[in-house]
Amino acid sequence: MGTCGTLASPSATGVIDNTAHTVTLTVPFATDVTNLSPTITLSPGATIAPLSGVARNFTTPQTYTVTAQDGTTNRTYTVTVTISSNTAKAITTFGFTSPSVAGTVNETNHAVSLTVPFGTNVTALVPTITYTGSSISPPSGVAQDFTNPVTYRVTAADTSHQDYVVTVTITPAPAFTLSLAASNGIVTKSPDQASYGPGTVVTLTAAPNAGYVFSTW
Repeated sequence: MGTCGTLASPSATGVIDNTAHTVTLTVPFATDVTNLSPTITLSPGATIAPLSGVARNFTTPQTYTVTAQDGTTNRTYTVTVTISSNTAKAITTFGFTSPSVAGTVNETNHAVSLTVPFGTNVTALVPTITYTGSSISPPSGVAQDFTNPVTYRVTAADTSHQDYVVTVTITPAPAFTLSLAASNGIVTKSPDQASYGPGTVVTLTAAPNAGYVFSTW
């Protein structure tokens, strides 16, 4: 008797089982199903109650009675609306407490980048992560070795997933300059460079002018 059941907002087409006398529809996640107005197409001459276009609360299954053209034969259909699971699965923030660093999330490339100070031991950094979805692996708060990029997988409520590649860069070593000044002679440095990295050994040599003797630095 019933031939078609649809929703215009949100757009959804029901699946009718004329043997079990059921209609099932699936609507997007977060749809408010408390006030949906179905459009129902019937066989020629048939009628239905409640009427097509009348808003109903589909939080629970709703019944419709279809009466044939003869006015006496009728069937009751149970209409069930199912809300799709949430598809959200994204890292929203990613950072470290020690050292205090906030990452940059690139949602287009599904990548996270962080820069930590020179000298940071990146083999056991503990990230704090916020995300949309049902889970993330590895979990937030668990130490990881970030010597190389680490892949994190965010899983949505509908079991779909999205991978993010997290890259930690160490700030380059600071450069130091060494300025020399001498009177009545010269001072040379070896190696003779414009700047030096931490831990570089520099040898200074003093050469006094004629008639002078070097005493101390």
